[in-house]
Amino acid sequence: MKHLQKLFITSIMLLTVSSCFSQKSPADSVISRITQKLSDSLFLNDTQRIQVYNINLQLEYQKQLQRSTYSIMDSLQVHTQNLERTRDTLYYPIFTSYQYQLYKQKKSTLISNN
Repeated sequence: MKHLQKLFITSIMLLTVSSCFSQKSPADSVISRITQKLSDSLFLNDTQRIQVYNINLQLEYQKQLQRSTYSIMDSLQVHTQNLERTRDTLYYPIFTSYQYQLYKQKKSTLISNN
């Protein structure tokens, strides 16, 4: 029941936020690419893919709010980094343990190569 409630709330948020992105924006393209890349590399099912897309959409919306709130670049960077740190925690309940381990491994490789 609680899972359905979260899914319902997430769907409502998606509809609300998606109305803000009614046209295909650069942010929407990035969100779609991130979601597709995760879906392909972790073999996500349709439900997981939708949930990941919703999380990415929410994070992007929060980043946009931060950009409009903080005018000092250092402050914006700190808040954006803090927001990005929540991504793993948001993904954790969606992925299987194998998918989450694979995600962390790929993320670690990506970070260490940059």
